[in-house]
Amino acid sequence: MFVDTAKVELKAGKGGDGAVSFRHEIYIPKGGPDGGDGGKGGSIIFKADKDTNTLLDFRYTPILTAEDGKNGSGQRSAGRSGKDLIVEVPIGTVVYRLDAAAASSEGHPQSLRGRSEEPREDGSDERPEEEGCLASKRTLIADLVEDGQEAVIAKGGDGGFGNAHFKSSTRQAPVIAEVGEPGEAFIAELELKLLADVGLVGLPNAGKSTFLSVVSNAKPEIADYPFTTITPNLGVATIDDKDILIADIPGLIEGASEGKGLGHAFLRHVDRTAVLLHLIDAYNDDAGKAYKTIRNELDKYSDLKDRPEIVALTKCEGLDGELIEMQKNAILRENKDAKIFPISSSAHQGLDVLLRELKDACEADSEQAKAKPEEFIRDEEDLFETVSREPYETSEESEPRNDGRERTRSKKDSSSSKSIPTISLSSKAYKDTWRVEKDEESGKFIVTGEKIEKFARRTDLNNYASVNRLRDIMKKLGIRAELTTQGAEPDSIISIAGKEFTLVEDY
Repeated sequence: MFVDTAKVELKAGKGGDGAVSFRHEIYIPKGGPDGGDGGKGGSIIFKADKDTNTLLDFRYTPILTAEDGKNGSGQRSAGRSGKDLIVEVPIGTVVYRLDAAAASSEGHPQSLRGRSEEPREDGSDERPEEEGCLASKRTLIADLVEDGQEAVIAKGGDGGFGNAHFKSSTRQAPVIAEVGEPGEAFIAELELKLLADVGLVGLPNAGKSTFLSVVSNAKPEIADYPFTTITPNLGVATIDDKDILIADIPGLIEGASEGKGLGHAFLRHVDRTAVLLHLIDAYNDDAGKAYKTIRNELDKYSDLKDRPEIVALTKCEGLDGELIEMQKNAILRENKDAKIFPISSSAHQGLDVLLRELKDACEADSEQAKAKPEEFIRDEEDLFETVSREPYETSEESEPRNDGRERTRSKKDSSSSKSIPTISLSSKAYKDTWRVEKDEESGKFIVTGEKIEKFARRTDLNNYASVNRLRDIMKKLGIRAELTTQGAEPDSIISIAGKEFTLVEDY
């Protein structure tokens, strides 16, 4: 059974807790702290495997859980790290993180439904609420396109430090130990996009499956009724010692974007192709209309309409040249730049010429990809990094504001080759940032920020010394001063990463 989409609930392992322990040996007074650190929680890793060709297994195991890390113990014994869970997936699998706006049915994958939509340029996409399902956002995590390629999908939590880690000249008997950090837990959406050089598109019964069966070793089902192909097929065609991987998908009809026929469900399998081969039945009443119908559906799906395209008029055996020319002219009226090849798969006519054209188009795409310059990546250790460059401002002009007043807008001289850098915080510096907001309804002060949240997750609220340590960290980072500025009192509730405590001890 071919399955190309799946949702799975992932839960990485929790880090082990650090230990509070003191060395007790005969003749060794004041042995000092020797509590060991907790082990790291296991991560969930997806690995592309050439021998796996479907996502069917995820239908039977919708929840994947990695092993937790073990707790630390005395004599500075660190806990064992949890084992990573390695999951084999087909080559071409795309993994998205699905963040629900609300939770229902305890977050089970089957409680989240909705049509698959392609992500936006920023790697995420807003998915509207439909059929009563929850509004959600997809974030691209990994795209596995090579055999053996691995990606950490859900990261295991770090283990907590034992009290031996906090020994100092002024704190010789610390009773502080961190709890293990929880591992990442979320619902992932998986999509399989076949890797192919050429994608076949066209109306039902255009001859796609017949073409694939003749030029390659594939054995797709062939019959004289529409939608014979209900799952994608792959085949390898060889021309001039060059192999071309061809993907055949179910036929499209007008209104496929609205779910008619088999809809756009399988167009993802030609998303990666270098060139599209558009097959049109030469016996069609209006080849131009058939061509336009498919082009419109491709345009509604994504940018496939702009992909390099070759058109093949199929079933041309027995047709005179005048009729073939009439059908070609009908297509050219819709696209004057279309490359059209009359072929007959059953009679093996025109196939070699078409395959050579496909080969040349694939090689041209490969050369173009190699010519793209590599992106320049700056060192994350820099405090600041240049994000973009803007032209020098040469003059100003006014434009209306929403409140009716005018504001000045810089007019940029695009002809000037000089530019100034736009400065932004680096990734490392951004992790240290934080934000304080007051929830007016509950009166709680909510602190957010990657670094302070990590400290909070590893704080044991049942240990007063650990909570006081977190308060000290907040003071050093300037968070306490900001809380006071916003009106926080000693007994005000502070919430960080789900951990709640008062601003000052004993309240």
